Amino acid sequence: MLFTSLVLMSPQLPVQGYKLVWADEFSNKGLPDGKKWRYEEGYVRGNEKQFYVKERLENTTIKDGKLFIHARKDGHLGKPI
Repeated sequence: MLFTSLVLMSPQLPVQGYKLVWADEFSNKGLPDGKKWRYEEGYVRGNEKQFYVKERLENTTIKDGKLFIHARKDGHLGKPI
């Protein structure tokens, strides 16, 4: 089973009273910029059964200026499904 989510960030500037303090245009290909993004790894939160993985193209990739995040049920690293 594969779940896919697409994250789009398109701030409509200027918005009165607000100032943009951080943005990522996702102009590269492959993994997100490690200087701007970090990964959670392992069993991160109490009682969650999902195992978070680091820097895996099957789960996180950039294509055509968009960040794609995929949750996979695949037993990666021998972790239970």
